[in-house]
Amino acid sequence: MPPTIPPALREIRALIEAHHAYREGTLNLIASENVMSPWVEQSIDLGLGHRYGDYRGTDPAARKYTGNRHLATLDLAARDALQTLFQCRHADLRPLSGHVAGIAVLMACCRPGDLVLELDAPGGGHRLARKLNEAPLCPLQVESLPLDPVAYNIDIDRTVAFIRERRPRVVILGSSLFLFPHPVRPLADALNEYGGILQFDASHVLGLIAGGAYPHPLHQGAHVITSSTHKTFAGPQGGILLTDDDALFERISPAIYPAIVTNHHLHRLPALAAVAAEWREFGSEHAAAVVANARALAAALAAENLPVIGADRGFTATHTVLIASSEAAAVGDRLEAADILATPVGLPAELGGGCLRFGVQEITRRGFTAAESPAVARLIAAAWRGERPPADISAEVAAIVARWQEWRFTWPLDVK
Repeated sequence: MPPTIPPALREIRALIEAHHAYREGTLNLIASENVMSPWVEQSIDLGLGHRYGDYRGTDPAARKYTGNRHLATLDLAARDALQTLFQCRHADLRPLSGHVAGIAVLMACCRPGDLVLELDAPGGGHRLARKLNEAPLCPLQVESLPLDPVAYNIDIDRTVAFIRERRPRVVILGSSLFLFPHPVRPLADALNEYGGILQFDASHVLGLIAGGAYPHPLHQGAHVITSSTHKTFAGPQGGILLTDDDALFERISPAIYPAIVTNHHLHRLPALAAVAAEWREFGSEHAAAVVANARALAAALAAENLPVIGADRGFTATHTVLIASSEAAAVGDRLEAADILATPVGLPAELGGGCLRFGVQEITRRGFTAAESPAVARLIAAAWRGERPPADISAEVAAIVARWQEWRFTWPLDVK
């Protein structure tokens, strides 16, 4: 007789199946999530996950392990695909997350006690330096970037004055609450006066950069980009580091390997190359659709009398929409009960102290168009205000998402 599957394993499989069935019927507006297209997903090779491809320095051919004759070429091909897409001299694909890529820069470029300037939580900062400071081995002096709360963006004049007066070693731009592009050039110019480093955390807008809908930070003067690869970019979860600075790339490499990452999870590299190919082919159309859909949804939500932030500036220039709420967590629970997924986050006190964050990148990929914005906004508003039973709203949500049958901005699975 064949062996029976242990009950605990059956339970785990059942939970996975239940999760996928549940999420397929939800309206996922979580701004930090996305899904790979089937074409990219099939490029993940689990067999490569059994292998080690460690290399020291910046040359993927300098392998530590034997048996890598094809894996070294794969590493180079994936790296070249990302360098071509992002028009940069150097890319490192070894970081296992955007966070790992971000702290690698700090570990390579800072000494204990150095000043680092970054956005704090109300500004949407990922707080890379503050999180690193939790480890006593890495003491840094961390202060917040001056924020213009009304414009909800970096205060350029105050920040430039701060840089010139205090000379921080690293300034980190980038946000988990992007509405409008952060100013790069004036900050880079101020840092260049004494050799400071401008790090741009592109985790939320990497796909928009790839598609030309967001200004390229390296072309505007940033010294290095660090990012995750799964949000607007819609690739496998992981991290990436991009730069045009030869010396900086050499300096950061030892902080990635062997300090933080040894085995860099080779199974995701073919999918990274595949998603880069998608963005080269469909990127301009894809990124434009994401921004257009975000603006259309924001306008429809404002028409439902919800307090959408940025109304005087066209609401948003990214995938993100923010709606102010002093009880964001409770509103988020009401939305979730109706199978509408968003994220409650903090805001500066001048903007009400809290909001719900929405992102349209995943639903755009699945088939959402701007024409559907009024219908979606009505459901969000009804759940927001508790005007209808959650089960009734959930049924309409399921009907909407069921119409999205074709993946956009990708090739069919049978393409060779």
